Amino acid sequence: MANYHPELEKIPLNFLRNEFERGRVLPGRKILAEEINTKFDTLEKRGIKTLADLADALKSTTKAVKFAEICGLSEEYIKMLRREILSYLPKPVSLKEIPGADKAVAEKLAAAGIKNSKQCFEKCAEKDDRNSLAEETGIPPKALLEMARLSDLARINGAGPVFIRMFRDAGISSIRDILGCEPEELHSRLKQLNEEKKYIRSMININDLIFCINFCRFLPIGLENE
Repeated sequence: MANYHPELEKIPLNFLRNEFERGRVLPGRKILAEEINTKFDTLEKRGIKTLADLADALKSTTKAVKFAEICGLSEEYIKMLRREILSYLPKPVSLKEIPGADKAVAEKLAAAGIKNSKQCFEKCAEKDDRNSLAEETGIPPKALLEMARLSDLARINGAGPVFIRMFRDAGISSIRDILGCEPEELHSRLKQLNEEKKYIRSMININDLIFCINFCRFLPIGLENE
């Protein structure tokens, strides 16, 4: 079965430190950009080397509060850090909410218990699994492949239904495609598409797109094409 979420054990803590230093922090989480080196040095002294270590230490609110006491860091900071790390494990997207997704196919998949991007990716990423599902549901393998492609793009950090559609319409069919893109060229392509089709009011900026591409390097490449 293909892995949907990023492999946090392969993402060093310094990845997060560097993102904060570059100012890639949501407006409501500005506390994460304060005294970065001091706080991250404290985390490292407590044995936090990867995002998997951090996710485990902050697994629950109770654990997070206890960890804050042990580290001598404020509860507010640790709770914000927990929200940040949880955002790296994006919630699955409902297939029927993705603009342009085949509704008939989405309904048949839902009847088979496959309702969101995680379920779809795990069931359709590999060619043999798609062929088996095609026999069970009567959905053509090509239609399942397209759903698998949309589900693969749903793994991009921060990608909601509309952004999934934008990436797909820009000719991006997989995480592998994202990794092969030059940020400036892809940003220009997305900007032009948005001007033509008016997907969103505020266009994703180049720094956020660079973050998306960098983050995709930590996602397992599980999608098998035809």
